[in-house]
Amino acid sequence: MVMTCMSLQDVVRRFKETHGSLDAFPEKVSFQLNDTHPTIGVPELMRVLMDEHGIGWTKSWEIVTKVISMSCQHAVWKILSLTISCSI
Repeated sequence: MVMTCMSLQDVVRRFKETHGSLDAFPEKVSFQLNDTHPTIGVPELMRVLMDEHGIGWTKSWEIVTKVISMSCQHAVWKILSLTISCSI
């Protein structure tokens, strides 16, 4: 959890230092969260954008929904196993 939070803070900080603002963040950055453990990244990115960069809730949520994608390997395997067992 700590590594997820620190990594997000670092990416946002470095992006802002490099580009001067976070305006292009959704077009230039993408996070793929695999499984359930790193999902803390969603509220942490909201916190970083709102508390550390002064962006409002609506704009922060818009950014988060554009830059974060998630896949759950357990769900994928469950679906595959159901599909295979139904096919047999």
